[in-house]
Amino acid sequence: MERFYTFFGSSLKKDLDLLRFLYLQKRFVPIEEISATLALDRRSIQKSFIALTKQLEQNAEEKHPILLAKHGAGYKFNGNKTDYKHLLRQLLAKNPFFQLLETLLLHNEINVVQFANDYFFSESTVRKRVNELENLLAPLGFTLKKSKGNVQLNGDEARIRYFMVAFFWRTFSGVDWPFNHLSQSKCEEIARAFYRNNHIPFNTIELKQTTYILAVICLRFRQGQTIAEEKLQLQPPLKGLDLTLFQQSTNPETPIFTQLSQELMTHFFLNEKECQFCFLWLMSNLERTFPEEQLNCYFPSKKTSDQQLTTIQKALASMTSPAEKMVISQPRKQVILNTILNGILSVELFGETVHTLAGYNTAQFLTEHFPNLQLHSEQLLAYLKVYHEDLEKRKGLALYVATAWTLILPPARFQQVIRIKLETDLPFALSLAIKELIQTPFQGFYNLDLRDHFEDDDYDLCISTSPLTATSAEIPVILINAQITLPDLLAIHQAIEGVLRK
Repeated sequence: MERFYTFFGSSLKKDLDLLRFLYLQKRFVPIEEISATLALDRRSIQKSFIALTKQLEQNAEEKHPILLAKHGAGYKFNGNKTDYKHLLRQLLAKNPFFQLLETLLLHNEINVVQFANDYFFSESTVRKRVNELENLLAPLGFTLKKSKGNVQLNGDEARIRYFMVAFFWRTFSGVDWPFNHLSQSKCEEIARAFYRNNHIPFNTIELKQTTYILAVICLRFRQGQTIAEEKLQLQPPLKGLDLTLFQQSTNPETPIFTQLSQELMTHFFLNEKECQFCFLWLMSNLERTFPEEQLNCYFPSKKTSDQQLTTIQKALASMTSPAEKMVISQPRKQVILNTILNGILSVELFGETVHTLAGYNTAQFLTEHFPNLQLHSEQLLAYLKVYHEDLEKRKGLALYVATAWTLILPPARFQQVIRIKLETDLPFALSLAIKELIQTPFQGFYNLDLRDHFEDDDYDLCISTSPLTATSAEIPVILINAQITLPDLLAIHQAIEGVLRK
């Protein structure tokens, strides 16, 4: 979603960036900090804050202030996620170029002349912005077909549908219903029956996301945008037990498919092909339960020769080998295997999808925070020759493998080891407590080797409770209090980042 902020216009982008930043901070943020983070001058920040405040003033139903300003302290978002999403929606709804993109997705086409007249733009301005939009859509695999003043969205139909769900969910998070000509209650009724009739646990978020999926499928079908027959002919690079396991999850000859298709045919007049696509899409998001015998087959208690292992078994063996001393619970094994199967089904349907259905950019997150984890996942699939001739699908599956891997090892384990020497003038028990207090907040993000002694004094950072500590000039020393404070942790964090930047 955020990739389109620039397309919506610089002014709106500034407003949205400020709103999101304040929402995530949950505190008063000085203008100086906002300026440094968002690269905005003081005047632009104040202008955006005023624009956000004016929008809120138009909401007569607001009973408490959502945006606060305090002299000397800065600005604060004082609402909850629902408040944030409502304000976001209101800001976007007023923006003509958000309306352009929304119309294109909901109706599959726009008329340039009509849009220009409706929003008092010149045709040349609108055509220029359409070209900008096409450039933003290109990395997603989409193009815009232009003919006689009309602009249509072109691309793989399954990927278009996936993008629509992700886009609208990221924008509305279920608090609003963008599909005006489809019954929300009927979609929810079918979604709820799908879970309950098949004894599948679900929560409110899963239910709402499923209604979005159903709505997008029905909408596209009504517009004549149908799924190609070959899309349903799944051909994953699997054999033997792996293929049997995959087919168990995708077999339409089951009561779960029969019940779903009857509901969709009766209420939305979908054909069998569309029902099957809907079934496969929903199955790619389900948490399955595997019989204990089947689970033990994929997580054997004893080492087995590689020649006797299937592709998925080899992948799991490689993923679990660094964690042999750890006991992986049966429920966690269920999730790991399920994540990989869902990944295979997802890439078969949609190819590489860097965003989750909730609109979060998984690929960007891994690249920024755990690049080695993503690299290891891609290398593992390359070694096993999974999707050997389809790099896009292999990269897409690697995201799921990386996710499954985090259930076995902390993702930080794949990152550079940072060796930290801890010196204290405290009793041994208190030193252990300090060590734990330091490790706990950072262990999810950094691969720390924290101890009181290193051979040949080979370490990257020293933390000490005493000013007597001496190291070489090249090794930074962080002095902390015996009762570790938040400023101590912030100083350690800055020092760790400094080590990584070297």
